[in-house]
Amino acid sequence: MKINRCGYQFRHPKGFNFSRPFGSGDYWLTVAGAPFFVFLNGKIVEAPANTVLLVKKGSLHFVAASGDGWLNDWVHFDVDDEELPWLESLNLPYDQLLELENAPELSSIICKMCRERESGLPNSQQAALLYLQLLLYKLSDMWLISRSSNPPLKQNLYNLRALIQAHPEEAWYVEDLAQRFSISVSHFQHKYKAYFGCSLKKDVTAARILRAKALLVSEHSVAEVARMCGYNSDIHFMRMFKAETGLTPTEYRSRLDNKYPVFETKELWRHPVRSEEEPLWEEPALELPPD
Repeated sequence: MKINRCGYQFRHPKGFNFSRPFGSGDYWLTVAGAPFFVFLNGKIVEAPANTVLLVKKGSLHFVAASGDGWLNDWVHFDVDDEELPWLESLNLPYDQLLELENAPELSSIICKMCRERESGLPNSQQAALLYLQLLLYKLSDMWLISRSSNPPLKQNLYNLRALIQAHPEEAWYVEDLAQRFSISVSHFQHKYKAYFGCSLKKDVTAARILRAKALLVSEHSVAEVARMCGYNSDIHFMRMFKAETGLTPTEYRSRLDNKYPVFETKELWRHPVRSEEEPLWEEPALELPPD
C-alpha cells in the first residue's frame, strides 16, 4: 500500500474544477467540508458538506467548487496486487456520494495521517500507512452501519462520541440525546458511562479543554478561546480549565511561551503535503450547466 499524496482542510478558490476522464491513476478518497459539484455515474449533482466520496482507480469523475470555493480533506493512495484481496474484503462503497453523520471522524484520521507523513520521524511513513488502513476500516464500518435500518445503541453512542470530539463547542444535552435514541435519560447515562468510563458531561468538558489547549498556542485571546470551545462565560471557562489542568489559561499559555514560539496552528497544520489542484496530467476544465 502506498500514499501518493494527501491534504487536510485544503481550500480551493471560487471557480476551481478538474476533470479526470480516466481517473486519477490511483484511488481517491475525499471528505467535503463544503458543498461541491461532481459528475459521477453519468450525471452532475451537487453534494453537501460532510459528503464522503471514494473514487475507484480508473473511474471517470469531474469535480467543481460550488459557491465561493471548496474545502476538503483527501488522500490519493494505491495498493499492489497482493493487497487487492484485503481491499476488496472491506466492501467499500466506490463511486458513491455518502452523507455520513460521523464524517468528521474520517477527517480527523486524515489530519493525523498527513501530520505523521510530514513529521520526518524514522517510522513516520509506516505510521501514516497504519492511519490509512484505519481510515479504510472506519469507512467500511460506517458504510455498513449506514445501511442498517436499526444500528445498535453501542454504535450510535460511538458515533455520537466522535461528533462530540469533533465539535465540542456545540451544546450537548443528555435529555435531547436520549430522546434522539428513543431511550430514557437514565438508560442513556448508564450506557454512556459503561462504554466510555465517564459521563457525557465529563466527556464534553474533556473535549473542550483539549481544544482549548490547542487554541492557546495561537494568538487568540482567552475570551476568544472560551467562545470557540463553547463557553459563553470567560469566568466559567477559566474555572473549568483550572479544574482540569491545575493552571489558568494564562498560566498555561505562559508555560508554553517559555518552551515554544507562539505560531498560528490553524495555518500550520492545514497546509497539505501536495496541492490537490496539481493534476497528474493536463485535464480540461469541467463546464457546468447554466443556473
